[in-house]
Amino acid sequence: SLNIPPNDPISVSVEVQCPMTQMVKGQQLPFSRWSRKHIKAICFHPPPLTKRHPMQTVTRDTHAKIKTYINKTLKPLLSLPAPIQADVWWRIQFRMLPVSYKFVFMQNTNPRVLECSYPECVAVETMKHVLYECRFVNPVWRWHQGAWRVFGVSFAWTTIENLDEFQVAPQWSSHLSIICRLWVLLVAGLLRDLWIHRNKSKFENKPVPYIKAVTEVSMVSWSANVRRWIRDPTTTEDDKNMIQYLLQTLQTHENYAWFWLKYPRAFTIPTCS
Repeated sequence: SLNIPPNDPISVSVEVQCPMTQMVKGQQLPFSRWSRKHIKAICFHPPPLTKRHPMQTVTRDTHAKIKTYINKTLKPLLSLPAPIQADVWWRIQFRMLPVSYKFVFMQNTNPRVLECSYPECVAVETMKHVLYECRFVNPVWRWHQGAWRVFGVSFAWTTIENLDEFQVAPQWSSHLSIICRLWVLLVAGLLRDLWIHRNKSKFENKPVPYIKAVTEVSMVSWSANVRRWIRDPTTTEDDKNMIQYLLQTLQTHENYAWFWLKYPRAFTIPTCS
């Protein structure tokens, strides 16, 4: 009780101490001053995990490490490509792509339900198979791998699934961040294109991907992503110069040289005259 008569106005000098306080960043704060983020953190009680986390690995074996991987690696890198391209990669990370392997429970009524979506391929359709291993798509990855070998970059599926395992040759280690971002912009577009080809083959009876066309489309899409990155006001001049230098290095490989001849301004930002 404040011992104030009911008919008397409350003086502004009277302060009521809130009984609910908590130490936040070294300060004892009353409930009225708690941030929304702090309240959500103490009120969030998710159910205990009953299955292995999709991003758990031998080295990423705790919830804290998985959270760090998502916040420090996945979110920064997958925010670079367009959201519609990054979406497929996010679903790969969470094992959420609806490939045929997910429908194993339908085998009794449809014995071929697990088969690859591409005709004449009877392998079990996992994410790795339909986007990477299948003979109708793997040549695209090998083609890109040839050009990127100069940086020591691997297009292995394990690297696509675990972006924290991305590595370059020792002589390029000082440029790891820029090379990784260039690679992510390329792979994100390619994964989406291959997933679209899979869906068209499965649901619209379209033919298997024409490798030459897929490689060219992947380069066009990649160049658009790179131009968008260069235009970003947060991209420094040093980064822009390094991007151009790395692109010139890739340009010298025979797998990519024709693209620069056909589209000489693909990676160039037009200047206003």
